[in-house]
Amino acid sequence: MTLIASTIVPTFRNFVRNLNDKGIIIDVDHLIILNYLLRHREIDTYNASVICQRSIEQVRETLSYMENNLKLIQSGGTIKKKYYTFTREVYSMIEKDTEYDRDKRLDRESIKMRILSILKERNLTNADIRQMTGLERHQVIRFMKELEEQGVKMEKKGRFSYYYLDKN
Repeated sequence: MTLIASTIVPTFRNFVRNLNDKGIIIDVDHLIILNYLLRHREIDTYNASVICQRSIEQVRETLSYMENNLKLIQSGGTIKKKYYTFTREVYSMIEKDTEYDRDKRLDRESIKMRILSILKERNLTNADIRQMTGLERHQVIRFMKELEEQGVKMEKKGRFSYYYLDKN
């Protein structure tokens, strides 16, 4: 397999070399997934199956092995919406430790604080909030209903609806 040299960060090459020096053998699928995670913040089972050209069952086994045996990735999300990210240890090995905290998904309280602070400055659409949080459309609607008591209102204009902070 050939990975284009310009897409491989030197620290990633060193990381792979260090794994081999420690006796940790990673195969081509592991390399593909790790390289993908280097450029994206997370991967789900479907996308892993596409980039590795394997069945969903084969990729589930690979991801499980990478998480439980190799300790290279960690899972998050729900059973239906499971995703994988680098572990903190891997981030530190590839010198991306400052990005680990940025790339973690936000918990509910952090999401509330972030949305409220942005709404003080500008309006947000459902799509804006989905992109920020990783929530689904209906989850955002339910979540924003919880924020109504803190002054969040919705201006309904069909597909151009948006949320704003009522200043009264």
